[in-house]
Amino acid sequence: MSLSKKILGLILVLLTSCFLSLIALADPLLQGWQKDERGWWYVQVDGSYPSDSWKSLDNKWYYFDDNGYMVEDSWVDNYYVGSDGAMLVSSRTPDGQYVRENGEKIEESKSANQKSIVSNIQK
Repeated sequence: MSLSKKILGLILVLLTSCFLSLIALADPLLQGWQKDERGWWYVQVDGSYPSDSWKSLDNKWYYFDDNGYMVEDSWVDNYYVGSDGAMLVSSRTPDGQYVRENGEKIEESKSANQKSIVSNIQK
């Protein structure tokens, strides 16, 4: 094999190696929040995304629908997610309901202890 063929082969191996390295680096760059015309979703390290489930991100809980989009301004079972998609905690929702420190809705028939919690939230 001539020297020029060996050099060409080496260059080809180096270019292939660089190309594969770029592909490997691309996945982590896609990790995190993504947005399109339909809404926000979250790409996990492995390239998958949560769907029909809750996920804790940056110390906040988010709910993702069955298509993987973050739910906003809605009740999800007994939990309310705000305009930023994060579950509300220890606060009043836009429709006048109250939620505990764990985000769960406080039902209308409140015990004395729950009324105290609501009173503290209102202050």
